[in-house]
Amino acid sequence: MIKDPHIRNLLKKHALNTCSKEEREELVNFFKTQGVKDIDSIPDVEEINELMGEDDFEMEEEASFHIYKDIIAHTKDQNNGSGAVKRFLRVAAIFVGFILVGTLYKMSHNSSNLEVDIEHIRQDKVTLQLENGEVKVIDINLTQDLTNEKGSIVGKQVRNSIAYSNKVEIETLTYNTLNIPYGQTFELLLSDGTVVHLNAGTSIKYPVKFLKGYSRDVFLEGEAYFDVAKDKKHRFVVNNKGVNVEVYGTKFNVSTYPEDEVTDVVLVEGSVSMYKTGEQVDSQEQAKVMLKPGIKGSFNKKDKAIETKPVITSIYTSWIHGELVFRDMTFENILKKLERRYNVSITIENKVFAQEVFNASFKDVPIEKVLEYLKITYNIDYTINNNYITIK
Repeated sequence: MIKDPHIRNLLKKHALNTCSKEEREELVNFFKTQGVKDIDSIPDVEEINELMGEDDFEMEEEASFHIYKDIIAHTKDQNNGSGAVKRFLRVAAIFVGFILVGTLYKMSHNSSNLEVDIEHIRQDKVTLQLENGEVKVIDINLTQDLTNEKGSIVGKQVRNSIAYSNKVEIETLTYNTLNIPYGQTFELLLSDGTVVHLNAGTSIKYPVKFLKGYSRDVFLEGEAYFDVAKDKKHRFVVNNKGVNVEVYGTKFNVSTYPEDEVTDVVLVEGSVSMYKTGEQVDSQEQAKVMLKPGIKGSFNKKDKAIETKPVITSIYTSWIHGELVFRDMTFENILKKLERRYNVSITIENKVFAQEVFNASFKDVPIEKVLEYLKITYNIDYTINNNYITIK
């Protein structure tokens, strides 16, 4: 199984023809290191299915053909038999298709003792709002084409991911808004090849296609991890309430839930700048706060100040892999994250205890396991009534 998220992202970008020359060469080199030297060395269909743990994959063969064609072109032992080529294309499509069709993350909010209440005030479906205001419900069990109001195909949904094409003919900026409910995560591939991982309770507004001459602006409320495609001619801006993040190609996490007191930006790779909404950064470079890898920038929504400090970035990006990591966090804020993750409502009766600071880490486990850990470790008591939890 290909676990490297960077390689998985490159394969997705390649499928949509958004890979740069350097990225495509990186893919070729990766598969060479995996022992794919010629057609005969590619595993057969049964072997791949066993490795991937999936029984059915679909993808256009042309998208995967180019990667393997380049690999074969760089080897001395070439096999041009028509039967071998046919088998080669079939297997290549399956190999790359896994990346788009496989479920990347498994959430544990379906515990038998924690049933979703249909009367709950939060939505429980992923929704996509089109430019004309029409709202479509996204069934994460399906694979389907995405169309605009004119009926043109602009992208494709594969389970809990959506990928937009850069080939669609669009002359004016047209925006879609994707809303992710509590208890779920989602993945978005923008038309320029930028990959966005969306955490539970997140909303993002973005162009169906980025156009030449315009900055690449998206609008975020919630939490997302960005792997931005490099484009020196078009800056990429994550617009938040009160503060914006500007990049040209990098990896970083933004957490800007409306109920939180701060907006946090954690830089993993590259460089970004933060600046307050409304400031003319083009003419006032001193208004920017530059971040380096391993630095977190925090914008306080009350006093409008931006502070920076070094952090362990994996703590802030662990949610992508289905983990929960809390470091020096108040119990009240921990409960907020649990609400988003498991789509539950949590009430704490002890207000003093709510402000105490804790450390904790959880893998992909049901909410009951988390509560039992808190009970044993911190001597708390709790009750569960459907998806309503009371901490005593």
